[in-house]
Amino acid sequence: MYRLFINQIDDELRHPTLTGNVLVVTFGLVDVLLVSLYQGLLLTELLHPPEVKPFSNIDEMIQRIGNKEFSLITYYPGNW
Repeated sequence: MYRLFINQIDDELRHPTLTGNVLVVTFGLVDVLLVSLYQGLLLTELLHPPEVKPFSNIDEMIQRIGNKEFSLITYYPGNW
């Protein structure tokens, strides 16, 4: 994307002011950083294992609790 931004002008990156040059370079660095972070995020989501659900409906849950595959517990924070 930074290359596309640079290619909009002629072969040289020249602005009449130093501030313009600094702004273009800053925009380019931030753009490259954000694109790199986004690519890493996409790759992480592709490599993330799918979520495994232990049961699909309430009847299956009741059956698994009855078969002692699962058990119900209560958790009261702050009360022992």
